[in-house]
Amino acid sequence: MHRSDGSPRQDAYAVRYSPDTDRFAVAVCDGVGSAPQSHVAADAAANCLVDRAMDGAIASDDEWWTETFQVASEAVTVAAEKLGVSDASAPRVRGVMATTAILIVVDEVSVSRSWTVRYAGIGDSSLWLTDVSTDDETAWIPVLGGKAAAEDVATNRTSALPLRDSTPVRPGQFTLLGGQLLLACTDGVGDAFGAGDGEVARALKQSWMKPPTALNFAAQVSFGRRRLLDDRTGVALWAPTG
Repeated sequence: MHRSDGSPRQDAYAVRYSPDTDRFAVAVCDGVGSAPQSHVAADAAANCLVDRAMDGAIASDDEWWTETFQVASEAVTVAAEKLGVSDASAPRVRGVMATTAILIVVDEVSVSRSWTVRYAGIGDSSLWLTDVSTDDETAWIPVLGGKAAAEDVATNRTSALPLRDSTPVRPGQFTLLGGQLLLACTDGVGDAFGAGDGEVARALKQSWMKPPTALNFAAQVSFGRRRLLDDRTGVALWAPTG
């Protein structure tokens, strides 16, 4: 819809890799449409999250992840202040800009084996997992978020950055096996997945049995679907098979 009317698209993503630590990080953010400057929030949050993921050790407990998303919240607040928002409280900033956010971190990513994926998120952007090692009808599994999997939908009042100071962020962790594909996406893509076995989900899995070119990936994410007019962003990770 934003592409059609020329208004700013409100999704953002960021990717970082550190050769020193062999760590890979991805953030995907979806600016909340009811706030006019949410594209600014999405960009600020995505870059802040991956930059922080590159900095030092990452704990598996809630504390590091809660602090990280609070830092990203502060980055959104600073961006709002630069646009002239004088009241930096979370409710006031959310009226101007707000964003969902997912952060994924993988260590030892250059090693050809299973990967340990750590993640956390705020809002209705989603993580999906499927097996592309065999050409079958196996559905995508929702790992995090998605409107089919959770009722906590991002608005300008809840489930979005900036967060209130007391908001906890609970991380998750799983092993991405060789031959599996992990997709982090905004709801412009995730809504079409339904429970993970819909027509779009099945078609994209078949298209992504092997990593496509960047141009083909963009074209495939631009699938036509009635009533699905949101911005679309996806970042896919194919785990090595050996």
